[in-house]
Amino acid sequence: MKIIIEGFNCFKNISFLLILLFCNCSQEDLLIDNSNKDYLYLIQKSKGYLEVFSSENKEFTKLIISENNIGKIDFISKFRDNYYLINSSNKKIFVIKISNIANFLSKTLNEIPVEVVDFSEMNLTPISICFPNATDGYIAFDNSTIIGILDLTNNKFSNISSININNIPSNVAAYFPGNQVYVACQNNNKVFVIDTRTNTIEDSIEITDRPTFLKFTTDGKYCAVVSTGNGKNNNNSNEITEAKLSIIDVKKREIYLVRNLVTDQNTCLNLFPKSISISQNYLYVACQYLNNQNSNLKKFCAIRIPTDNFKTSFSMLKTDCVFVGYSNSYKQVFFVTNEKNLCEINFLSEINNKILFSIKLDSLTTAIID
Repeated sequence: MKIIIEGFNCFKNISFLLILLFCNCSQEDLLIDNSNKDYLYLIQKSKGYLEVFSSENKEFTKLIISENNIGKIDFISKFRDNYYLINSSNKKIFVIKISNIANFLSKTLNEIPVEVVDFSEMNLTPISICFPNATDGYIAFDNSTIIGILDLTNNKFSNISSININNIPSNVAAYFPGNQVYVACQNNNKVFVIDTRTNTIEDSIEITDRPTFLKFTTDGKYCAVVSTGNGKNNNNSNEITEAKLSIIDVKKREIYLVRNLVTDQNTCLNLFPKSISISQNYLYVACQYLNNQNSNLKKFCAIRIPTDNFKTSFSMLKTDCVFVGYSNSYKQVFFVTNEKNLCEINFLSEINNKILFSIKLDSLTTAIID
Protein backbone atom coordinates (compact mmCIF):
# COMPACT_ATOMS: atom_id res chain seq x y z
CA MET A 1 0.00 0.00 0.00
CA LYS A 2 1.44 3.35 -0.96
CA ILE A 3 -0.02 6.81 -0.72
CA ILE A 4 1.04 9.86 -2.68
CA ILE A 5 0.09 13.43 -2.05
CA GLU A 6 1.10 16.51 -3.92
CA GLY A 7 2.46 19.63 -2.35
CA PHE A 8 5.61 21.49 -1.30
CA ASN A 9 5.97 23.58 -4.47
CA CYS A 10 4.98 26.67 -2.50
CA PHE A 11 8.17 26.18 -0.51
CA LYS A 12 10.46 25.73 -3.47
CA ASN A 13 10.88 28.12 -6.41
CA ILE A 14 12.61 26.40 -9.28
CA SER A 15 12.77 27.92 -12.74
CA PHE A 16 12.66 25.35 -15.48
CA LEU A 17 12.53 24.78 -19.21
CA LEU A 18 10.05 22.14 -20.28
CA ILE A 19 11.26 20.28 -23.34
CA LEU A 20 8.59 18.32 -25.19
CA LEU A 21 9.08 15.55 -27.69
CA PHE A 22 6.77 16.01 -30.65
CA CYS A 23 5.88 13.49 -33.31
CA ASN A 24 2.98 12.58 -35.53
CA CYS A 25 0.74 10.54 -33.23
CA SER A 26 -2.91 9.96 -32.43
CA GLN A 27 -4.67 11.47 -29.43
CA GLU A 28 -4.21 8.26 -27.47
CA ASP A 29 -0.47 7.97 -28.11
CA LEU A 30 1.68 8.86 -25.11
CA LEU A 31 5.25 10.14 -25.11
CA ILE A 32 7.75 10.74 -22.36
CA ASP A 33 8.45 14.41 -21.64
CA ASN A 34 11.89 15.59 -20.54
CA SER A 35 11.84 18.14 -17.75
CA ASN A 36 14.28 19.45 -15.19
CA LYS A 37 11.68 20.66 -12.71
CA ASP A 38 11.63 18.85 -9.38
CA TYR A 39 8.17 17.57 -8.44
CA LEU A 40 7.82 16.44 -4.84
CA TYR A 41 5.24 13.84 -3.74
CA LEU A 42 4.63 12.28 -0.36
CA ILE A 43 4.47 8.49 -0.62
CA GLN A 44 3.71 5.73 1.83
CA LYS A 45 5.98 3.05 0.42
CA SER A 46 5.46 0.71 3.33
CA LYS A 47 2.86 0.51 6.05
CA GLY A 48 3.77 2.65 9.02
CA TYR A 49 5.90 5.45 7.60
CA LEU A 50 6.02 8.14 4.92
CA GLU A 51 8.59 9.22 2.35
CA VAL A 52 8.99 12.16 -0.02
CA PHE A 53 9.76 11.32 -3.64
CA SER A 54 11.75 13.76 -5.78
CA SER A 55 11.22 13.48 -9.54
CA GLU A 56 14.50 15.31 -10.20
CA ASN A 57 16.89 12.84 -8.55
CA LYS A 58 14.45 9.87 -8.32
CA GLU A 59 15.19 9.51 -4.62
CA PHE A 60 13.06 9.02 -1.53
CA THR A 61 13.48 10.82 1.79
CA LYS A 62 12.03 9.03 4.79
CA LEU A 63 10.10 11.24 7.19
CA ILE A 64 10.46 10.95 10.96
CA ILE A 65 7.09 11.62 12.56
CA SER A 66 5.96 11.77 16.18
CA GLU A 67 3.38 9.00 15.76
CA ASN A 68 5.33 5.74 15.96
CA ASN A 69 3.11 3.80 13.57
CA ILE A 70 0.48 5.40 11.37
CA GLY A 71 -0.34 2.02 9.81
CA LYS A 72 -1.91 1.67 6.38
CA ILE A 73 -3.34 4.91 5.00
CA ASP A 74 -6.49 4.46 2.87
CA PHE A 75 -7.43 8.00 1.96
CA ILE A 76 -5.67 11.33 2.12
CA SER A 77 -6.83 14.89 1.61
CA LYS A 78 -5.24 18.32 1.61
CA PHE A 79 -7.00 21.39 2.94
CA ARG A 80 -5.36 24.73 3.53
CA ASP A 81 -2.32 24.12 5.77
CA ASN A 82 -2.86 20.46 6.60
CA TYR A 83 -2.86 16.94 5.27
CA TYR A 84 -5.59 14.62 6.58
CA LEU A 85 -4.62 10.94 6.43
CA ILE A 86 -7.35 8.35 7.04
CA ASN A 87 -6.49 4.93 8.44
CA SER A 88 -9.78 3.07 8.19
CA SER A 89 -8.65 -0.20 9.78
CA ASN A 90 -7.41 1.59 12.89
CA LYS A 91 -10.33 4.04 12.84
CA LYS A 92 -8.10 7.13 12.94
CA ILE A 93 -7.38 10.35 11.09
CA PHE A 94 -3.86 11.79 11.28
CA VAL A 95 -3.34 15.53 10.77
CA ILE A 96 0.05 16.79 9.56
CA LYS A 97 0.96 20.41 8.85
CA ILE A 98 2.42 20.92 5.37
CA SER A 99 4.89 23.48 6.69
CA ASN A 100 6.32 20.92 9.12
CA ILE A 101 7.14 18.56 6.26
CA ALA A 102 8.88 21.41 4.44
CA ASN A 103 10.81 22.27 7.61
CA PHE A 104 11.88 18.64 8.00
CA LEU A 105 13.13 18.54 4.41
CA SER A 106 15.11 21.74 4.96
CA LYS A 107 16.57 20.18 8.15
CA THR A 108 15.09 22.83 10.45
CA LEU A 109 12.87 20.24 12.13
CA ASN A 110 14.04 16.84 13.41
CA GLU A 111 10.61 15.26 13.88
CA ILE A 112 7.24 16.01 12.34
CA PRO A 113 4.38 16.44 14.86
CA VAL A 114 1.18 14.51 14.16
CA GLU A 115 -2.28 15.09 15.64
CA VAL A 116 -4.48 12.01 15.99
CA VAL A 117 -8.28 11.94 15.79
CA ASP A 118 -9.30 8.55 17.19
CA PHE A 119 -12.75 7.09 16.42
CA SER A 120 -12.08 3.61 17.82
CA GLU A 121 -13.99 4.11 21.08
CA MET A 122 -17.06 5.06 19.04
CA ASN A 123 -16.42 2.17 16.64
CA LEU A 124 -16.58 4.49 13.62
CA THR A 125 -14.61 3.67 10.45
CA PRO A 126 -13.78 6.86 8.51
CA ILE A 127 -13.51 6.54 4.72
CA SER A 128 -13.80 10.07 3.33
CA ILE A 129 -13.61 13.72 4.39
CA CYS A 130 -14.52 17.01 2.70
CA PHE A 131 -14.25 20.69 3.61
CA PRO A 132 -17.15 23.04 2.77
CA ASN A 133 -15.85 25.87 4.96
CA ALA A 134 -12.80 26.95 6.95
CA THR A 135 -13.86 25.47 10.30
CA ASP A 136 -15.50 22.10 9.58
CA GLY A 137 -14.55 18.80 8.00
CA TYR A 138 -17.44 16.45 7.12
CA ILE A 139 -16.62 12.75 7.47
CA ALA A 140 -18.25 9.66 5.97
CA PHE A 141 -18.05 6.32 7.83
CA ASP A 142 -18.55 2.98 6.12
CA ASN A 143 -20.15 1.37 9.19
CA SER A 144 -22.52 4.15 10.24
CA THR A 145 -25.36 6.18 8.80
CA ILE A 146 -24.07 9.40 10.34
CA ILE A 147 -21.98 12.12 8.72
CA GLY A 148 -19.57 13.36 11.35
CA ILE A 149 -18.19 16.88 11.74
CA LEU A 150 -14.57 17.55 12.67
CA ASP A 151 -13.82 20.92 14.27
CA LEU A 152 -10.82 22.11 12.25
CA THR A 153 -9.90 24.78 14.79
CA ASN A 154 -8.82 22.11 17.29
CA ASN A 155 -9.23 18.81 15.36
CA LYS A 156 -11.81 17.58 17.86
CA PHE A 157 -14.78 15.37 17.04
CA SER A 158 -18.08 15.07 18.84
CA ASN A 159 -20.94 12.73 18.00
CA ILE A 160 -23.41 15.35 19.18
CA SER A 161 -23.11 17.42 16.01
CA SER A 162 -23.36 14.43 13.64
CA ILE A 163 -26.05 14.23 10.93
CA ASN A 164 -27.99 10.98 10.44
CA ILE A 165 -28.77 10.30 6.79
CA ASN A 166 -30.25 6.84 7.54
CA ASN A 167 -28.07 5.29 4.83
CA ILE A 168 -24.50 4.05 4.68
CA PRO A 169 -22.51 6.60 2.62
CA SER A 170 -19.95 5.74 -0.05
CA ASN A 171 -18.42 9.22 -0.36
CA VAL A 172 -18.74 12.89 0.54
CA ALA A 173 -17.84 16.01 -1.44
CA ALA A 174 -18.09 19.78 -0.99
CA TYR A 175 -17.36 22.94 -2.92
CA PHE A 176 -15.22 25.44 -0.98
CA PRO A 177 -16.31 27.95 0.06
CA GLY A 178 -19.91 26.90 0.18
CA ASN A 179 -22.72 25.72 2.40
CA GLN A 180 -23.52 22.34 0.87
CA VAL A 181 -22.14 18.83 1.35
CA TYR A 182 -23.15 16.10 -1.11
CA VAL A 183 -23.27 12.50 0.14
CA ALA A 184 -23.35 9.56 -2.29
CA CYS A 185 -25.17 6.42 -1.13
CA GLN A 186 -24.85 3.26 -3.20
CA ASN A 187 -27.52 1.16 -1.54
CA ASN A 188 -30.47 3.45 -2.25
CA ASN A 189 -29.13 5.19 -5.39
CA LYS A 190 -29.29 8.70 -3.97
CA VAL A 191 -27.16 11.75 -3.38
CA PHE A 192 -28.15 13.65 -0.24
CA VAL A 193 -27.68 17.41 0.07
CA ILE A 194 -26.70 18.70 3.51
CA ASP A 195 -27.03 22.38 4.36
CA THR A 196 -23.97 23.10 6.52
CA ARG A 197 -25.59 26.22 8.03
CA THR A 198 -28.24 24.10 9.75
CA ASN A 199 -26.62 20.64 9.42
CA THR A 200 -29.83 19.18 8.09
CA ILE A 201 -30.69 17.21 4.95
CA GLU A 202 -32.19 19.69 2.51
CA ASP A 203 -32.72 17.48 -0.50
CA SER A 204 -32.04 14.13 -2.13
CA ILE A 205 -31.37 13.41 -5.80
CA GLU A 206 -32.02 10.05 -7.50
CA ILE A 207 -28.89 8.66 -9.21
CA THR A 208 -28.88 5.43 -11.21
CA ASP A 209 -27.01 2.19 -10.38
CA ARG A 210 -24.81 2.67 -7.31
CA PRO A 211 -23.43 6.23 -7.14
CA THR A 212 -19.96 5.87 -5.66
CA PHE A 213 -17.72 8.83 -6.51
CA LEU A 214 -18.54 12.54 -6.72
CA LYS A 215 -16.64 15.78 -7.34
CA PHE A 216 -17.68 19.39 -7.74
CA THR A 217 -16.45 21.37 -10.72
CA THR A 218 -13.97 24.10 -9.81
CA ASP A 219 -16.62 26.81 -10.32
CA GLY A 220 -19.11 24.96 -8.10
CA LYS A 221 -21.84 24.91 -10.78
CA TYR A 222 -21.99 21.16 -11.24
CA CYS A 223 -21.34 17.98 -9.31
CA ALA A 224 -20.12 14.98 -11.31
CA VAL A 225 -21.28 11.60 -9.98
CA VAL A 226 -19.83 8.33 -11.26
CA SER A 227 -21.87 5.16 -10.68
CA THR A 228 -20.13 1.79 -10.87
CA GLY A 229 -23.17 -0.11 -12.10
CA ASN A 230 -24.69 -3.21 -10.50
CA GLY A 231 -23.11 -6.64 -10.15
CA LYS A 232 -19.49 -5.49 -9.99
CA ASN A 233 -18.57 -5.59 -6.32
CA ASN A 234 -20.40 -8.51 -4.72
CA ASN A 235 -23.45 -6.31 -4.22
CA ASN A 236 -25.94 -9.20 -4.48
CA SER A 237 -27.10 -8.23 -7.94
CA ASN A 238 -27.49 -10.86 -10.64
CA GLU A 239 -27.60 -8.20 -13.33
CA ILE A 240 -24.51 -6.33 -14.52
CA THR A 241 -25.30 -2.78 -15.59
CA GLU A 242 -23.28 -0.05 -17.25
CA ALA A 243 -20.99 2.38 -15.48
CA LYS A 244 -22.60 5.81 -15.76
CA LEU A 245 -21.88 9.50 -15.36
CA SER A 246 -24.52 11.82 -13.88
CA ILE A 247 -24.10 15.59 -13.76
CA ILE A 248 -26.05 17.52 -11.13
CA ASP A 249 -26.90 21.19 -11.62
CA VAL A 250 -26.01 22.49 -8.15
CA LYS A 251 -28.20 25.59 -8.25
CA LYS A 252 -31.29 23.73 -9.48
CA ARG A 253 -30.47 20.50 -7.59
CA GLU A 254 -31.55 18.44 -10.55
CA ILE A 255 -29.92 16.17 -13.10
CA TYR A 256 -28.39 18.06 -16.02
CA LEU A 257 -27.03 15.02 -17.87
CA VAL A 258 -26.94 11.23 -17.55
CA ARG A 259 -24.96 9.02 -19.91
CA ASN A 260 -22.85 5.89 -20.09
CA LEU A 261 -19.29 6.52 -18.97
CA VAL A 262 -18.17 5.77 -22.54
CA THR A 263 -20.28 5.44 -25.68
CA ASP A 264 -19.81 1.68 -26.22
CA GLN A 265 -22.37 -0.23 -24.12
CA ASN A 266 -20.35 -3.46 -23.94
CA THR A 267 -17.33 -1.50 -22.70
CA CYS A 268 -19.46 0.16 -19.99
CA LEU A 269 -20.71 -3.22 -18.80
CA ASN A 270 -17.09 -4.31 -18.30
CA LEU A 271 -15.88 -1.04 -16.76
CA PHE A 272 -15.50 -0.90 -12.97
CA PRO A 273 -14.74 2.70 -11.91
CA LYS A 274 -12.30 2.83 -8.99
CA SER A 275 -11.60 6.54 -8.50
CA ILE A 276 -12.25 10.01 -9.93
CA SER A 277 -10.55 13.41 -9.82
CA ILE A 278 -11.26 16.79 -11.38
CA SER A 279 -9.44 19.85 -12.67
CA GLN A 280 -10.69 23.09 -14.16
CA ASN A 281 -10.93 21.49 -17.61
CA TYR A 282 -11.39 17.75 -17.16
CA LEU A 283 -12.99 15.03 -15.11
CA TYR A 284 -10.67 12.01 -14.79
CA VAL A 285 -11.86 8.45 -14.11
CA ALA A 286 -9.71 5.42 -13.25
CA CYS A 287 -11.24 2.06 -14.21
CA GLN A 288 -10.57 -1.65 -14.17
CA TYR A 289 -11.99 -4.16 -16.63
CA LEU A 290 -14.05 -7.10 -15.36
CA ASN A 291 -13.34 -10.69 -16.45
CA ASN A 292 -11.48 -9.51 -19.50
CA GLN A 293 -7.87 -10.41 -20.13
CA ASN A 294 -7.89 -9.33 -23.77
CA SER A 295 -5.63 -6.27 -23.76
CA ASN A 296 -6.96 -5.23 -27.18
CA LEU A 297 -10.33 -4.49 -25.60
CA LYS A 298 -8.91 -2.45 -22.75
CA LYS A 299 -9.24 0.98 -24.25
CA PHE A 300 -10.86 3.12 -21.58
CA CYS A 301 -8.98 2.34 -18.35
CA ALA A 302 -8.01 5.98 -17.80
CA ILE A 303 -10.71 8.35 -19.00
CA ARG A 304 -10.65 12.10 -19.57
CA ILE A 305 -13.98 13.97 -19.90
CA PRO A 306 -14.08 17.70 -20.76
CA THR A 307 -16.00 19.63 -18.09
CA ASP A 308 -17.37 22.22 -20.53
CA ASN A 309 -20.21 19.84 -21.50
CA PHE A 310 -19.33 16.35 -20.12
CA LYS A 311 -20.55 14.77 -23.37
CA THR A 312 -17.39 13.11 -24.70
CA SER A 313 -14.84 10.65 -23.28
CA PHE A 314 -11.20 10.20 -24.29
CA SER A 315 -8.86 7.36 -23.45
CA MET A 316 -5.54 8.16 -21.78
CA LEU A 317 -4.21 4.71 -20.79
CA LYS A 318 -5.09 1.13 -21.72
CA THR A 319 -3.89 -0.54 -18.52
CA ASP A 320 -6.14 -1.29 -15.54
CA CYS A 321 -6.15 1.72 -13.21
CA VAL A 322 -7.03 1.70 -9.52
CA PHE A 323 -6.62 5.37 -8.66
CA VAL A 324 -6.42 8.81 -10.23
CA GLY A 325 -5.45 12.15 -8.73
CA TYR A 326 -4.80 15.67 -9.94
CA SER A 327 -2.18 18.13 -8.74
CA ASN A 328 -3.42 21.67 -9.18
CA SER A 329 0.03 22.95 -8.19
CA TYR A 330 1.87 21.04 -10.91
CA LYS A 331 -1.00 20.73 -13.45
CA GLN A 332 -0.41 16.99 -13.53
CA VAL A 333 -2.79 14.06 -13.48
CA PHE A 334 -1.52 10.77 -12.07
CA PHE A 335 -2.90 7.27 -12.56
CA VAL A 336 -2.03 4.18 -10.56
CA THR A 337 -1.96 1.16 -12.88
CA ASN A 338 -2.05 -2.48 -11.89
CA GLU A 339 -1.76 -5.27 -14.45
CA LYS A 340 0.09 -8.60 -14.56
CA ASN A 341 1.62 -7.96 -11.12
CA LEU A 342 3.16 -4.72 -12.37
CA CYS A 343 2.17 -1.66 -10.35
CA GLU A 344 3.13 1.81 -11.53
CA ILE A 345 2.23 5.45 -11.11
CA ASN A 346 2.19 7.46 -14.33
CA PHE A 347 2.32 11.25 -14.08
CA LEU A 348 0.90 13.00 -17.13
CA SER A 349 0.79 16.61 -18.22
CA GLU A 350 -2.78 17.90 -18.42
CA ILE A 351 -1.74 20.22 -21.23
CA ASN A 352 -0.50 17.64 -23.75
CA ASN A 353 -1.51 14.26 -22.25
CA LYS A 354 2.11 13.06 -22.26
CA ILE A 355 3.83 11.03 -19.55
CA LEU A 356 6.23 13.21 -17.57
CA PHE A 357 7.66 10.47 -15.37
CA SER A 358 6.68 7.17 -13.77
CA ILE A 359 7.32 5.35 -10.51
CA LYS A 360 7.41 1.55 -10.45
CA LEU A 361 5.96 0.03 -7.29
CA ASP A 362 6.57 -3.20 -5.39
CA SER A 363 2.95 -3.39 -4.27
CA LEU A 364 -0.39 -1.85 -5.11
CA THR A 365 -1.19 1.80 -4.42
CA THR A 366 -4.85 2.47 -3.73
CA ALA A 367 -5.06 6.15 -2.69
CA ILE A 368 -3.49 9.37 -3.93
CA ILE A 369 -4.48 12.92 -3.06
CA ASP A 370 -6.14 14.95 -5.78
